[in-house]
This record gives sequence, structure tokens and C-alpha cells, in this order.
Amino acid sequence: MKITLALSCLILISCQSESSKIAHQKNVAIDKFSLNEAFETEPPQSAQPTTSPTYDLDKGSKIMKDGNLSFEVNKLENTKNYIDTILKKYNGYYEQEQYYAYRDRNTYALILRVPNDKFDKLIDDIESDVGQLKQKNIMAKNISEEYVDLNIRLENSTAYLNQYRELLKQVYTTSEILEMQENIRRIESDIESKKGRIRYLDNRVQYSKVSIELSELVVTKIASSTPAFGRRLINAASNGAQILSSIILGMISIWPIVLILGIIFAGIKALSPIKNAIKEK
Repeated sequence: MKITLALSCLILISCQSESSKIAHQKNVAIDKFSLNEAFETEPPQSAQPTTSPTYDLDKGSKIMKDGNLSFEVNKLENTKNYIDTILKKYNGYYEQEQYYAYRDRNTYALILRVPNDKFDKLIDDIESDVGQLKQKNIMAKNISEEYVDLNIRLENSTAYLNQYRELLKQVYTTSEILEMQENIRRIESDIESKKGRIRYLDNRVQYSKVSIELSELVVTKIASSTPAFGRRLINAASNGAQILSSIILGMISIWPIVLILGIIFAGIKALSPIKNAIKEK
């Protein structure tokens, strides 16, 4: 009787333990489902982030500026040295520097990065002292809304990530663990993408971009004192002479074909009297 009673107690305790384990797994599955559903819509109330005071930006606090200028100059190297001096004066740096030597001109293509608060002063100094302005395009874009939105969504993604990491500690089966790890990997990738975009925006706001093209016409010593129209006229004549010489050289290079055509033409002309005599007979 005592043995039967003891066995009954053991069976009852075992059933209760098994029921608790099944209930715990069901709760984990329910929590996981709820979190997955929340990730597709919006975070749970407990994880709902509030807007940080850091993101209450003043109007115009996140302005991205770009400038594009083109000049024709008389002394290219001197002008380039002046740009170097101005850039150093305003604590800027070259993002890109390229030099091109064409037939009729030499050109510098420069991309400058300058602190945002020095952008207007640098443009004024360059425009007033560099050379003849050929093109100017200044753009300013307010990215405050995008910046705030990115930071809020970054906080939301971080809240999701923390909940998934906590939930990972409660799963038991291999399939659940793999699924949870994949969700964590996806959220971490999304977080890194948002952080990269924020860093890019911070840099573009902190340092504005100015693209400058400097061009100097190439002239001979004789034409160095002539006006710009005279320089272009001499360059055009020089280009025409080069084209004519290229045509003559091209014709000389095909002299075998010209010789064969001449022989054929001479043969046809020599046979013409014979054909006429045959026709008269």
C-alpha cells in the first residue's frame, strides 16, 4: 500500500513537471511570435523609445552645402598656389586633385572640403581673386528631418536587438535558436547601416564640398600678348593645319591602292581605241 502511494506521488510530480515545461515552451513561443509581429510594425510599449532631447534640432542646424565653380585663368600654377593658401587659411583639405593637359588648355579639377561655417567666406575669396568666372552653382540642403528620423529608428532597432538577445536565452530547440540568431544578425546589420548613414551625414554637414575647375589656354610666345579672341584664332588655325597634315599623311599611307587604281584606269583607256576599231569593222 505504501509502495503504491509512493509511486502515485512520483507519477503526479512527473506530470506536473512535464506540464510546467510544456507551458514554459508555449510562453516562449508566444513571446517570440509577439516580438516578431512587433518588429514588423512597431516595438512593444516597454521598448518604445522616446525622442532624445539631442534630436530636437534648431532650424537650419543640419545644412549640407555644395559649391561648383569654373574659372578661366592666366597663370594656372599661381592660381593653384593661391587656392592652397586659401584652403589652409580656412582649415580645409583636398578631397580630390586632378591635373589635365589638353592640346589647347591645361586644367586643374579640384574638390575641396571646408568647415561648414567657413563655406561662404571661402567662396567669396576664391570668386573675387581667382580669375574669369565661367560657371557657378551653389546648393544647400536641409537634412534635419532625415537625421532625426535615422536616430529614432536606430534607437528602435537597438530596443528590438536587446529583446531578441534576452529571448534567445529562453529557447531550447535548435530550430528556434537558429531562427533567433538570424533575426539578431538581421537587426545588427540594419543598425550598422543606420550608423554608417548617420556618420556620413555628420561629415557632410561638418565639412562642405566645393568643386573647382581652373583652366588656362595654351598659347605660343608670339601670341602671348594677344587678347583671348586672338588666342583662340591662332589655336583654331593650328588645329586646322594639323588636320590637313593628317589627311595628306593618310593619303600617302594608301599609295599601293592608288597605284593599282591608276594602272587599271590606264589599261581601260588603252583598250578603248581597239574596241572602237572593232566596232567600225
